[in-house]
Amino acid sequence: MKIGLKKCRGQVIVIQDADLEYDPIDFNKMIGKIEIENFDVVYGNRFSLKKNKYHYLIYAIGNFFLSSFVSFIFNKKLFDVAVCYKMFKKEVIKDIKLISNDFMFDFEFTSKILKQKRWKITQLDIFYKGRTFKEGKKISWLDGFKALLVILRIKFFN
Repeated sequence: MKIGLKKCRGQVIVIQDADLEYDPIDFNKMIGKIEIENFDVVYGNRFSLKKNKYHYLIYAIGNFFLSSFVSFIFNKKLFDVAVCYKMFKKEVIKDIKLISNDFMFDFEFTSKILKQKRWKITQLDIFYKGRTFKEGKKISWLDGFKALLVILRIKFFN
């Protein structure tokens, strides 16, 4: 991902998992938030639409806890930090040195932009149809602990 971010030529970047859990039609709403409403960063929110399908309640609860923790320590309410639908202006990431090569990108990127306190951030409802482990889902409960460490490291040591 870090190589892809460095090679982007456009002025807006979008992060999307390649596992078909999300619907690219939501990009239209996201780009509108950037181009028309002048936001710098747009996060999708999988938790607000009742039609969205989750297979593992424990992971949704873990994401809720981590999102609440990030919201609390950085004083910015985000409902779905672990969402893999993030769109942002290229300038947002220009000076950020990323370390993560895995799911921790979500928490590293979010913590670093929130710590800067300079970006206009919004969220919007998106479509989500989660996969099962049998269908290829790869996250584990250990990722939650790793995410917590990433958040704390950035908040207190970066």
